[in-house]
Amino acid sequence: MNDVQVISVNPTKKTLGEKLFKEESFARISRTISSGRKIASPLKKFLNVMFGLNPGVNRLVSVKMLALRIVCGSIMIASVLLPMSPESILALDFGPHSIIMCALGLSLISGMLTRISSLAGIAWFGTLLFNSMMDGTPDVLAGAIAMIMTVFVIMGPGNYSVDQLARRAMFISARRSSRRNNRTDKHETFGYRAYTSVDRRVG
Repeated sequence: MNDVQVISVNPTKKTLGEKLFKEESFARISRTISSGRKIASPLKKFLNVMFGLNPGVNRLVSVKMLALRIVCGSIMIASVLLPMSPESILALDFGPHSIIMCALGLSLISGMLTRISSLAGIAWFGTLLFNSMMDGTPDVLAGAIAMIMTVFVIMGPGNYSVDQLARRAMFISARRSSRRNNRTDKHETFGYRAYTSVDRRVG
């Protein structure tokens, strides 16, 4: 009679299916006993600080911040363009001060990098105010713009802004990447030793 080959597996090693089954069981138990409270990740905290966004800001505050951004940004751009002639505008004949004013205005209107640009505006117009005070003629406009920039640094752009869209996209991308890494870890290969032997008793 032909010999029967018996494959024996090392019983001390857990198989992939057994480990995944236990992990899924523990995951269900942890979700059941979880309180449901979400803890902000370090990435989310960093994005909130960088973009000046607070998840607790409601829709009404965001609408008010949007209106304030549009008004202030439009005034800043208009203060640069109105004194200029059409030829100078088409020739892009802008000085450093005019470029900064237009950049800040566009940043406020769109809500893009609002906190970062506002910090830069505070530094620029704060320096202008300080120099004018040293000369004995305080620049009231520079002081007013610096105060407005301070408001946007503290309050942020609100939810209706490009910063909010960028923050959400970055957070979703990081969360998907984390999920892919977790799935890869779960499907790692497990080593086991298989022994092939011939059972001579069968025959």
